[in-house]
Amino acid sequence: MIGPALFALALVASWGNSATHVVLSDRPLYAFTTNVMTMPIRTQRLAWAGVASVGFLAALWLWAASGWPRLGAAAVIAALLAIRQVETRQWPGQMVVRLGKYVPAASCLTGWLIVVTLTRTLGWDEPRSVAAGWEAAAGVMAALYPLAALSKLKLTGWRWMRAEHHALMIAERAYTGPKWVRRARSAGSRSRAVCAFVGTFGLLSEFACAAYIFPDARIAVTATVLALHAGIGLFLGYFEPEWLLVMIAIAAITT
Repeated sequence: MIGPALFALALVASWGNSATHVVLSDRPLYAFTTNVMTMPIRTQRLAWAGVASVGFLAALWLWAASGWPRLGAAAVIAALLAIRQVETRQWPGQMVVRLGKYVPAASCLTGWLIVVTLTRTLGWDEPRSVAAGWEAAAGVMAALYPLAALSKLKLTGWRWMRAEHHALMIAERAYTGPKWVRRARSAGSRSRAVCAFVGTFGLLSEFACAAYIFPDARIAVTATVLALHAGIGLFLGYFEPEWLLVMIAIAAITT
């Protein structure tokens, strides 16, 4: 049960990410400083998000704990799509989309729903159909990181891995976080070897995630992604729990 529970938690994280951006759309995007977070929140927006969240949790229950998982999956996907439409319209020029709006949990659930629906239509029994659905979800997950890597190559080519590019990003974040983190970022940004490793490991590990399609490789790929996100958190200050939860959940379910 740990796998499905983690996947459900990933869906909650996905919803919470967008709901938070909707509620806090009157302040600097992604600037979760103390001052920003303590500013008064619009009561109407908070009430709207609260009611919508109850509906989302009902859809999640329908998928995870009722006798209508396909209907529940469709409801969850529709709810996530709807709130992202609201979210991306809060700022001009689809700023949120350009900054990166990723939906790994919903993408994998969509793959699950398509295959489960198709196999049930073909007469497969429920356990076999659900197992096929999770393999489809794993296939979707196996494609997401390589697609991210390809987008980097499309923009900059293999130059994306060059040390100076990552040195600048790390240096920019050397003024935030606990003292030991600031020191680590400052030291890392001055080391050509560290910055080159960050760029190389980041890009190649994203390509390596294609191996997630193979059940026997999922544990190793998940460990690689954990290391990747640990490095991103340390040097860049970004943390994307949804990605990790989805990958761990599917690996737990299918291996």
